[in-house]
Amino acid sequence: MAIDKARQIAERRDVQVAWQVADIATAEIPRAAFDLVLVAYVHTDPQERAAWLPKAIDAVKPGGLFIYIGHDPSNIEHGVGGPQDAALLPGAQDVVALMHGFRIEVAEVVERPVAADPGHGREREGTALDTLIRAVRG
Repeated sequence: MAIDKARQIAERRDVQVAWQVADIATAEIPRAAFDLVLVAYVHTDPQERAAWLPKAIDAVKPGGLFIYIGHDPSNIEHGVGGPQDAALLPGAQDVVALMHGFRIEVAEVVERPVAADPGHGREREGTALDTLIRAVRG
C-alpha cells in the first residue's frame, strides 16, 4: 500500500525512482549503491535491527543522503500511537552511533500531529513523537 502511494506520487511529479521492495531482515543490500536510503517506521527487535540497519546505512553512496524516521522511545509515555515496546524504538543517538563517515544534519525528536483514524490503529488524536535523522555520507 505505501509503495503504491509512493509510486503514484513519483509519477505525478515526474520523478524517476529505482524501487527496491524486499524483506529488510533478509534482503541483500549492496554497499554504497544508492543516492538516498530512507528508513521509515521500521520497528524491529534489537537483534534484527542490528543485522539490517548497519547494512541500510552502508548502502548510501558517498555524497548520498540517509533519512531515518520512526517512533521515538519517548512516544510511549508522551505521544500517540506506535509500538508500545521500547526495545523496538531506537532513539536518535542509537542510530547516529552507527553512522561513521556521515555529516549529521538533523538528529532530533520531532512532533507529528496524528488524526484519529480507526483504520490505521489510531483511535485518538494527538501528537506522535518521532526520531528524525538526516545525514550525508562524506
